[in-house]
Amino acid sequence: MNTTIAAFKSGKGKTLIILGLALMIGLLAAWAARSYLGQRVAEIEARAQVKTVGVVVAKSDIASGQILSSDNLAVRDIPAEWLQSAAVTPEQFDRVNGQTLAFNLRPGEMLMWPMLEQRRASTFSARVANGRRALTLPVDEINSISGMLEPEDRIDLLITIDQAGKKFTAPLMHQVRVLATGQRAEQGATDGERRMYSTVTLDIAPGEAENLILAREVGK
Repeated sequence: MNTTIAAFKSGKGKTLIILGLALMIGLLAAWAARSYLGQRVAEIEARAQVKTVGVVVAKSDIASGQILSSDNLAVRDIPAEWLQSAAVTPEQFDRVNGQTLAFNLRPGEMLMWPMLEQRRASTFSARVANGRRALTLPVDEINSISGMLEPEDRIDLLITIDQAGKKFTAPLMHQVRVLATGQRAEQGATDGERRMYSTVTLDIAPGEAENLILAREVGK
């Protein structure tokens, strides 16, 4: 009888020990989970307190030569300390919209100004429409209207011919477009501002160019 009771007591003691260990392990696990969650919350709160700025990034792979637009670009917030001086910001998006990418861009990468293909300045010949010609004529203070003639003005051309000591003047061309005055092909002078130049360049048809060159040979 005594042996049976001792064995029972011994088994009950082992059970209590196991329950105690299980309880301790559970408490340790709960403490570890709470500590981990607390750490994660602290990290999230810390990130929330970091100042961020928006930058323009690639939505997907963009190959060089592709046109940039809202279809392949997006805005992403990054810590302000990560911002690079050459990065394109959302406020500057209108300046890159429609431009061409010069280098490959991977998803999530920031768009930098040096990555844009540089636009070439338009040449003077680009101002002359297909089938038209640009012809330069000398002018003086009188027929440049005291230097107030401007690019994009419209002028009439008259020819004066001296025949047998008699001079007569006749219309030669009407409403001729002025492409340039001297080396200036853009408007910009204020009213009454005087520009000094000795030539004007006109936008004319090929046949008109031939007539104008001939007129310069026979008259003024």
